[in-house]
Amino acid sequence: MSGGACAFFRHNNPGLLRDAESACIMENIEKHPCTSILKEYADVILENGVEYLQRRLAVDLGLLNAEILEGETVSDAADIRDRTLKVLLMLGEKAMLASKIIRQMQSSEFGDPSDMGRRADCLFMFDDIEISNIEFKKPSTSEAEIGLQNRKNVRLGRCLQQGFVEFGVAEPSVVMADVAGYVAVFYQVKQMGDLHVAGKITPHLVQLPSTDGALWEFLTSPSLAIIWNYLDHLEKQGPKLRMIKRKHEVSISKQKMEQGLSRAKSETTVIRKFEDNVVFSPPRKKIINAQ
Repeated sequence: MSGGACAFFRHNNPGLLRDAESACIMENIEKHPCTSILKEYADVILENGVEYLQRRLAVDLGLLNAEILEGETVSDAADIRDRTLKVLLMLGEKAMLASKIIRQMQSSEFGDPSDMGRRADCLFMFDDIEISNIEFKKPSTSEAEIGLQNRKNVRLGRCLQQGFVEFGVAEPSVVMADVAGYVAVFYQVKQMGDLHVAGKITPHLVQLPSTDGALWEFLTSPSLAIIWNYLDHLEKQGPKLRMIKRKHEVSISKQKMEQGLSRAKSETTVIRKFEDNVVFSPPRKKIINAQ
């Protein structure tokens, strides 16, 4: 919502604005076991730097893999730790690159930084159902442009939401994100009575690592938990939407058959006259012609 709209509702109907903001908050979006794992390495990067952190992560990941190989099954805790360390190892590599060749990394991630018209949008689909979108903007994007693009993405979310309604979703909700440089905001578009509102799913902004300082911020914040829970939400939402859509398609097919069988008869009676070559079979026509 634009600043002007927020000011209007705060003055004229503050309760409605508070209800809309609270309706968009997703409970426990900031909670995940990965956060405690990340905090184990926060002091490591402060005391020894990113390069040492990379070596430490490689060692810990190797030890973890050895434990997994010895066991008969992989526990949920071991699986989460394995995936968290792999993500952190990858982000650590990017943080080291960012401090040296930040322009090249931006080019590979977002396109040529000098190309002002270039952006990379990420549309999430489950089968043929569009369920979410993330819009990326360059670090140099102005505040006005960030607001403009955010409202554009909100309108896209409203379109995705309407797509859910068309195949029978009762209370459609679309969770989305905007990324400007290395900072992301996650929000959702949902229905609240007769209104459609958009608001943050958490007051925390996600900081993506681009330097050693940003990596430390990533380790000590719920950023990864928010991203992880966002993707988990999409993975759970997709099959549910597919089932609703398939049930809707069955209902439409049955409705089409019923309407076809019970369609009203034409009010005008049409008298049809068939010629002999239509009524009689070929042998019968030969007999008639001979006479």
